[in-house]
Amino acid sequence: MSDPTGPLDAARIRGEVAMTRKLSASHRLIEVHLHGSSADGLRLDRFLAVICPSLTRSLFQMWIQRGEVLHNAQIAQASRRVAKGDHIRVYAQLPANPDNLEHHDAALNIVYAEEDFLVVDKPPGQLVHQAGRVFHGTLLGQVQRYLEERGRDPEEARLVNRIDRETSGLVLVGLSAHTQRLLSQALERRDVEKTYLALAHGCPQPSHGHWRDPIGPGLDGTPKRMVRADGQSCHTEYETVESRAGISLLRITLHTGRQHQIRLHAAHHGHPLVGDWVYGQACQGLPGQALHAHRLSFRHPHHGDVITITSALPSALQDIWQAADRGLAPKMRQLNEAEQLRLKDADQGRRRRLPPWIDSETAAMIQQEMGYPPLSANDQVDGGSSSKDQHESIE
Repeated sequence: MSDPTGPLDAARIRGEVAMTRKLSASHRLIEVHLHGSSADGLRLDRFLAVICPSLTRSLFQMWIQRGEVLHNAQIAQASRRVAKGDHIRVYAQLPANPDNLEHHDAALNIVYAEEDFLVVDKPPGQLVHQAGRVFHGTLLGQVQRYLEERGRDPEEARLVNRIDRETSGLVLVGLSAHTQRLLSQALERRDVEKTYLALAHGCPQPSHGHWRDPIGPGLDGTPKRMVRADGQSCHTEYETVESRAGISLLRITLHTGRQHQIRLHAAHHGHPLVGDWVYGQACQGLPGQALHAHRLSFRHPHHGDVITITSALPSALQDIWQAADRGLAPKMRQLNEAEQLRLKDADQGRRRRLPPWIDSETAAMIQQEMGYPPLSANDQVDGGSSSKDQHESIE
């Protein structure tokens, strides 16, 4: 039996669910009572991903495989179909942050807050949402806990924009589905102005210009991108603020939002960002690219007033820039073990790999949904995550 055809009315399905959610340091509890028929016939894993949009389908599949999901008081299977009157209980154990599990402990830094949206200043090195083995310390997880502490539904927290793990700066988060949708629509219309500050090698000429090279996927299935004639149209505007000791401080405005757009455009034109070990070289004192989401400007989603928020360069980037003022160029370094593993995963196309607890039928379905050709005999399933999990940013 296949899932119902045609587009899902996710909002209607969520409206037909009574749900209780609790999150502790060790477990996540989700209790669901389905009192409508809009979801009748949906696979259980897909249904759970629809009603809990901040959690991924592959995560629910893992919990189901581990026996941590009950469907009408019986241990569930991902392929089970839901129907009106069903009761579903998820009691999932979360990783306990062992040494080999990446996490980030920085406090949530809210720079602007309203009832139904926040602007948060993200430090470098933090993921905006869970990906791969990282469950703890994500920006979205911190916002969810912020809502829980105030007696609000944590699942209402939804990212409007995303930035890379190593990129620092401003992230807009909706605290209700309606407001997140309004802000996301404004982003799609390019009514949200996003300005970045970056440290780049060399001095771009002219000092103010536009990069319009189309960008597309690199090698099949890898998260690395490349300039290619058949890629998506892109427009990056840059301005050189100042140059010192062989590096330049750039003010960058995104007119389109493609994954790795700033990083790839800068590298393609001979000015890779300082510390960008994917498209350039690693730098001492930085976990990755010297890129900071400096400014957001947008209209209030309800009354239309213009809101403009800025964020100063983080201390690590300020240190490099101040050292350059003394004539000291950034020092390159070798990749550490974790970075080597991540780069190797990128080069080998880990995006196509799926976790070992996913059965072959489900794996084939996910590969099709992701737009990849069927797995060959040489492809593996392993501890990687789906492209939805690994997609982090547009800059």
